[in-house]
Amino acid sequence: SEKEYLLAYNNVKMFRKDFQGKCDSLYYSISDSVVNLYRTPILWVDDMQITSDSINIFMRNQKIEKMFFYPNPLIVSEADSLFYNQIMGKYMTAFFSENKLQKINLKGNGESLFLIEDDNKDNIGLNKAICTDISINMKESKLSDITYKIVPTSTTIPIQDIIESDKFLEPFIWRIDEKPESKKDILK
Repeated sequence: SEKEYLLAYNNVKMFRKDFQGKCDSLYYSISDSVVNLYRTPILWVDDMQITSDSINIFMRNQKIEKMFFYPNPLIVSEADSLFYNQIMGKYMTAFFSENKLQKINLKGNGESLFLIEDDNKDNIGLNKAICTDISINMKESKLSDITYKIVPTSTTIPIQDIIESDKFLEPFIWRIDEKPESKKDILK
């Protein structure tokens, strides 16, 4: 049978209520229901920004089933006005149910950087953990728990000792100003 596909390139933008995206070029295999994003692709899912060298989105019955990010995926979410929670690895698979992100698995070179708060929600430090494989569960569109597959190498920097370079994992970039906020934005 003929393979049906769609190509889009040069500053591609996507907008759906449940996720927004941007990339240089996109290949959509209609027959396979796979969307491939290339060249500095970026997705915003819930309050997370996800970047990777390439992103593959697998659909079933018009719904997102899973996404595959490779190589160098990085998840960033704003912890507060000064700090960002960040998770990175080599390969990443995100699993969806009813277009809602449920679980994320990172394999290889896993690192996380999280703002630590006390019971009064006061910032007490930044925790950096290194662990090859990391698994994240979502609950109501928020990170609910993070599992390190083996005991991580972990360090916490007290809030008063944090210097600027401690605040970011190596590939960090915050691109919220590029996020399409409405369907109109993708036409700009």
